[in-house]
Amino acid sequence: MRPFVRILRAAWIIGCLAAGLPAGSVGAQQIGDRSTTGTFGGAILLTPAGSHYRDATRLGRLIPEVPRLPFAEIIIQVRAFGEAYYESALAPKAFGVSEGFDPLGEFLKGLATAPDPPRVIAWLDLLAVANVNRPVPLAAAHVLSEHGDWLTLNVRSERVDAEGFQCLEPALAEVQAHLEQIVSELIAQYPIDGVLLDGLRYPGVAAEWGYHPGVLQAWRERTGRTDRPAPDDASWIEFRREGLNRLVERLVAASRNARPGVSVSVMGLSEGPAPTEPGGFAESLVAAGALQDWRAWIGQSQLDRVIVENFRAEGDVAEREAFDAWNHLAARIGRQTGAEVFAAVAGFRNISFDALMQMRRAREAGLAGAALAYYHAPIQDLGTRDPFFGALRATVLAPSAERLSTTQTAAAPSPEPPSPPVLELPPPPEPPVPPAVETARGEMVPETTTPTTDTLAVAPPPGIEELLRASTRGLEGTRGRRLLQPSEAALEYLRRKFPNLF
Repeated sequence: MRPFVRILRAAWIIGCLAAGLPAGSVGAQQIGDRSTTGTFGGAILLTPAGSHYRDATRLGRLIPEVPRLPFAEIIIQVRAFGEAYYESALAPKAFGVSEGFDPLGEFLKGLATAPDPPRVIAWLDLLAVANVNRPVPLAAAHVLSEHGDWLTLNVRSERVDAEGFQCLEPALAEVQAHLEQIVSELIAQYPIDGVLLDGLRYPGVAAEWGYHPGVLQAWRERTGRTDRPAPDDASWIEFRREGLNRLVERLVAASRNARPGVSVSVMGLSEGPAPTEPGGFAESLVAAGALQDWRAWIGQSQLDRVIVENFRAEGDVAEREAFDAWNHLAARIGRQTGAEVFAAVAGFRNISFDALMQMRRAREAGLAGAALAYYHAPIQDLGTRDPFFGALRATVLAPSAERLSTTQTAAAPSPEPPSPPVLELPPPPEPPVPPAVETARGEMVPETTTPTTDTLAVAPPPGIEELLRASTRGLEGTRGRRLLQPSEAALEYLRRKFPNLF
């Protein structure tokens, strides 16, 4: 089947779900306990990417759309690179935002007039305060302009991580007091429903960071040692992890003091293999490498929610398995502790069909909800954005009693859906097969040749563009937007995963 026909087939499935029609057997698993007996929270992560709220004009286009999204919560990033997308006496205004414009304030004001506005969670990236690859000068009010000595160092005394970030040292008492003030100021000043505390980790997963002179001195005073510990030294790992735990406790307490009842969440990592049991979390790459023991934070700090950053591509078998393994572990931790645990799903790394399946499997795993990343790129094939959101509303994010089933049972088989239109096309001419040559290992492989225009893919014949447009119009129910084609690799993956559909 030709690639554009596969696109139509995948789009048709999404369209059926959005319209409330059964999509046939789509490889779904049986629904888990939460998906049938409890509510499932839906959120979407909104970043400054695309300048959606850097100025009044763009924000004016964003606000009317937000209440129409199928998500009960909007998680809007208001702090990045040590800069604020709100009015602050402690941090400079984000680069590109005029001093007279308050993005968060105007966002909240605009949503307040909506009939059923979503909850608004303010998202703060706290420790990563600069990036040397970002061609933006530091403002005079930036934390590093006054406190460059607050940066964490690695075992080689470097201040810049592999991605160019410079991060505050979380175990320093001065840093903890500063971040307490940041969080308290925001909550006291704005009527937000909650905060998401992000970036609470050391860079990398090799436990190589935290070698700030002040932290080293405190560790030596506690242990009586005078050496420079190795990254994997057990007491050194525990000491730095305690410092990060203490920061989380202080931030949660500051949030509750600023306004009792405010929701406090953290973003948790899912690096490396998922532990088979919750008790093994302390030995994972998350807790022993990035020193982020979010499982312990739930009980020690009385968090309301952990959102596990489970960014995996569905088309990669290993990543798909890791996605499910971390979800099941997170769900078990949530059941044991009574805290809400969400999965953050990387829609930006998946086509619509796979993003829908990941959101659904997060529900089936027993998680409390899922947060889709990101608003500006919720899926790779942006042409199916509207039917994708409709499918989420009708299935994964619908209340249990109303949610449409996308599985078939023997007792009540779903009727066969009408077949989508298929355009029969003659196959393109096959390129000539080069002669085989023998390698040094005795293997026969085709002789490589430089591709010519004769061997390139043949352009779609007349009529296929109109077929694509017509299909899009039928799915959206309004004037059509052309489907953006998924990559050939994604289409090939779909064909192998769902042979009954392709």
